[in-house]
Amino acid sequence: MAAFAGPFFPLADTRSPVLICLALVVVMAFGHGAAFGPPAAFYAELFSARVRCSGVSIGDQAGSVVLGGFTPMPATSVILWSGGPSWSLMLLVAAGALVAAATRMAAPETFRRSLDAEPGGAAQGGAPSPEAVTTSN
Repeated sequence: MAAFAGPFFPLADTRSPVLICLALVVVMAFGHGAAFGPPAAFYAELFSARVRCSGVSIGDQAGSVVLGGFTPMPATSVILWSGGPSWSLMLLVAAGALVAAATRMAAPETFRRSLDAEPGGAAQGGAPSPEAVTTSN
């Protein structure tokens, strides 16, 4: 979404209904799927099958409440601080993208782990154990 913040906010600054609609269509057509598609598989891999639904749901709902509920306050603050131009909102979106990238880098790698494996199934050194890799057919 940070890539779309650069063109979106200047188009919104034009106050032209056509350009604002164009910006919204482009962001929703390309940014929405890119932002919400991959996390579904990523979140499912973070939790064992026993707690997957609860783990994903609690994390998703808590994040929605915290970020969705409080984001208008810092957005309004940076607009007031900067005097109104959209570059301040672009910085806020970029900061959010950096936080998201940092949390993704801190998350464990689950590429070769079975979706049925319990967490902690990795051998020393981070390599997955044979039990964690094998899947039944």
